[in-house]
Amino acid sequence: MKTGLARLVRQVELAHEGAQSVEALARLVRSALQEHISDPGFILDCLERILLSPALENPSLPWDNPPIHADGWRSYKFRVFFWRPGYVNSPHRHNTWSVTGVLHEQCSVLIYRAVDESLPDSPRLVVDRQLTARAGEVGYLLPGCTHSVGNPGDTISATFHVFSDSAEVQRRRRDTIWYPNAEGALMDRPGFENHRFRTLRGAVAMLAGISDPRSMPLLERLLSLGGPRIKLACIRAMAARDPRGTASRYETFRSLLPPSAHEALDAAFAG
Repeated sequence: MKTGLARLVRQVELAHEGAQSVEALARLVRSALQEHISDPGFILDCLERILLSPALENPSLPWDNPPIHADGWRSYKFRVFFWRPGYVNSPHRHNTWSVTGVLHEQCSVLIYRAVDESLPDSPRLVVDRQLTARAGEVGYLLPGCTHSVGNPGDTISATFHVFSDSAEVQRRRRDTIWYPNAEGALMDRPGFENHRFRTLRGAVAMLAGISDPRSMPLLERLLSLGGPRIKLACIRAMAARDPRGTASRYETFRSLLPPSAHEALDAAFAG
């Protein structure tokens, strides 16, 4: 049986074969992603691709968030981003189509318009519209839209993206044009320290809400990958799912955590 992620790949392939325009293609891909975005099995497929990556095993190396699927022939890729609370990236213009769905919590989208284009590479931008999308919602953007994406909430959020590339390799450097922060954009606030940490912490939060046998092995994987904060979050999620089995490993868990975390560990089991 195909996984949800494999079915989405096939649906995107068929969309490329049948669409008569860029807009029709984006709409077809949006509809396909909409079918899967709230399915726990699909979310687990995505998390497995991310968490089983050997690149996550060495915390001293930067995590560059590789695509979870890429199709060089059709020039598109799937990516999952984890957003720290309060963060909004800089305005940027996509010169290709894209589709975005919210996997976990929420994301903000700011749409800009240029009020002074005398400097084409650095136009003065103002926010024209702002919207908030919540888990399970999917949208698309057509070429030429300038926008920012972020997380207006208080916890890590996650988004699933289908990004297209220009067919001509030499044009791909201009597929996304980044601009300085514009008036009205939310500013970056202090958050979680690096992308690897956000990936691990966001994955724990997502797995804690999925009652599926596949969740526990992924929590075990996270337990092995993370530092004390990640380990404690994993133990809490595992204790909520399997109190008796997790309690039998109390001493092992205690040995994995620094003394400063032992009180929090005891509280997790007391609850």
